[in-house]
Amino acid sequence: MRFRVSIRNDADFLNLQYLAKRLLGRTVRAHKDIVGPSGSLLDVPFHDVVHYACEHADATLQLAGVLQQELVRREIEQQYRNETLSLVKTLGDLECDGVPVDVNGLNSVRDSLADQASRVKEAVIGRVGSCFNLDSDEEVTAVLKMDQVLAKVIGFRKVDGKLLEELAIAHETARLLVRYGRCQKRLRNIEAVIQSVQNGRVHPVFSQTKSDHCRLSSVKPKLFDSDSIQDLQLWLPGDLRQFFPDSRKAVSILADEAGDNVLLCDLVTAEGCCCFRSILPLEDGDHFQLLLSMVTGISDHKLCRVFLLDRNAITATRHDFRIRYSSTFSWLERFRNETATNGFASVHGRRRYFDGLRNSNLEKRNSALDSALKWLLRW
Repeated sequence: MRFRVSIRNDADFLNLQYLAKRLLGRTVRAHKDIVGPSGSLLDVPFHDVVHYACEHADATLQLAGVLQQELVRREIEQQYRNETLSLVKTLGDLECDGVPVDVNGLNSVRDSLADQASRVKEAVIGRVGSCFNLDSDEEVTAVLKMDQVLAKVIGFRKVDGKLLEELAIAHETARLLVRYGRCQKRLRNIEAVIQSVQNGRVHPVFSQTKSDHCRLSSVKPKLFDSDSIQDLQLWLPGDLRQFFPDSRKAVSILADEAGDNVLLCDLVTAEGCCCFRSILPLEDGDHFQLLLSMVTGISDHKLCRVFLLDRNAITATRHDFRIRYSSTFSWLERFRNETATNGFASVHGRRRYFDGLRNSNLEKRNSALDSALKWLLRW
């Protein structure tokens, strides 16, 4: 029996149940269908466990043949064997053996973040003129509503993280509260890593499929959370740091691919300060991240919240980037057109297919193009 694979981006996930139904016409029960919402396989009769395991093994074996044919058809079989499988083994070894961490270094970062959060907290209370719980949405809302202008903007809403970032663009107290919240999040992430250390190692569960552009992620603990990258990477082994998204390296790849000598020159000039000449200074974040966010499709509304800039500043910066790095933006247009036409992104002989590129939904197609660029930039 022969199968022809035709996967489109109609689902937001690809798992055994989806693939078996789509490619084999089989219904395979999921783990939750066997154990229920809060049980485990230990609670299931042995005969049912055996049947469940055999069903999954048989479906996996059949899918292997189908997907093997697809690798050959798409001309990525060797890439899969040489890169994907070797990385799977590397990550599996790290999960089993554990990742060594510098606990003293992490403790130092934690203490520094705690001091930073304390200073920002004192600045907020000093500005407001009274003590309140900065971690309470209700109390933060009440404090901000003491300002008549903000009270009209907030209305009957409770101030959550997103609204606070919007208010922070033009209001100093809200800006300080955002900084406090971001610092506290980084502190919680570091604490979670420290608490998971056993005998100087952590044993995360890695994933290459949480994002469709192959960005590595992990849980128990989270090592690649964007808010914690700068805090963690110095205290983890070098062979793991290569998987951390690096905005400077990503911009360098972008400049090389586009052949943009102006951007390459600015990268040298910006060494150590992440600031490009002739572009407005940033109080939050760096220009590498801002440029990458713009070219990978982040909306202006979200850019305003992330970098705490108003819409006019974002528009002006986007315009300045387009003028200064015209070669890069011309290349980006060509890259997106070629990727959409081919149905895959390609760089130095490597390919990555994005099924959303063939989707009739324009939003999903643009999202796939953004993911293709992130894959190329390794960001």
